[in-house]
Amino acid sequence: MLQGFSVVRPITTACLALKLFLPIFVVFPGHKPLRVIKEEFHRIAGFPNVVGCIDGTHIPIIAPSENEGDYVNRRSIHSINVQIICDAAHVITNVEAKWPGSVHDSRIFRESTLSNRLQSGEVVGFLLGDRGYPCQPTLMTPYPEPEAGPQQRFNQAHNRTRARVEMTIGLLKARFQCLRHLRVRPVT
Repeated sequence: MLQGFSVVRPITTACLALKLFLPIFVVFPGHKPLRVIKEEFHRIAGFPNVVGCIDGTHIPIIAPSENEGDYVNRRSIHSINVQIICDAAHVITNVEAKWPGSVHDSRIFRESTLSNRLQSGEVVGFLLGDRGYPCQPTLMTPYPEPEAGPQQRFNQAHNRTRARVEMTIGLLKARFQCLRHLRVRPVT
């Protein structure tokens, strides 16, 4: 079993290298033209003008020695809350992985640079999120209690389209099993 500083140093170096390359590979709204991204989402369930689907996922961690309570999520597990945005092909186009588990998804989005880019009109279109987010012009959420007819059809199209981000997170955690429980403490 690997342990000690001889393991920590190479892992830290690798993480810093990955961080340098992240802006090259993880780009919002993606490497495709915006028109293509919107068309791909539209083909799923007829939902127009979607540029991405957003969700948060908790990555369990070892309890930190400082600010331990900040990392306890609603399930009483120490975690970091990671915001992921993806396109219709399950390509991750934006990641925010710096928040303690107690921080709500809506706050992570509100304080992200991407939220500002959408609100300023730099990116034309909107994201689809679950009820954990506030509905706003740049982030559409389902009706809480939809009436039969248009609201119900809206929710069905919304849910079918937004399922892409849940599938993306599932694929990510299946591919990288370590995301089910990181054996690290956050640097505080």
